[in-house]
Amino acid sequence: MITLWPNGRNYKTELEQLDLPQPEQKRLAEAQSTLRKLGTEMKAFAENERVVVWLLERGGYDPNEAGRGLMGLSNSLNTYGKDRHHFGQMIQTALRLPQ
Repeated sequence: MITLWPNGRNYKTELEQLDLPQPEQKRLAEAQSTLRKLGTEMKAFAENERVVVWLLERGGYDPNEAGRGLMGLSNSLNTYGKDRHHFGQMIQTALRLPQ
């Protein structure tokens, strides 16, 4: 089965695996692990520190969304495509980072 984007293009052409030398693959794996850990910690913070999160949300920050974005970015870091961009934008918006 071939999955298509809404514009009709083949999904497989949208995602290209990165072709990296071995030392760079190791660095990529470390970055993915770090992002995943940070995302997990951010989501745990969002779930357990309700009063602080409420205050942050009043200021326009969204720790839960930032955690989801970090975890998604960790899973899409090794590919080119829309997912990686989407999760980066999610993090920027949730943490109110300049674009």
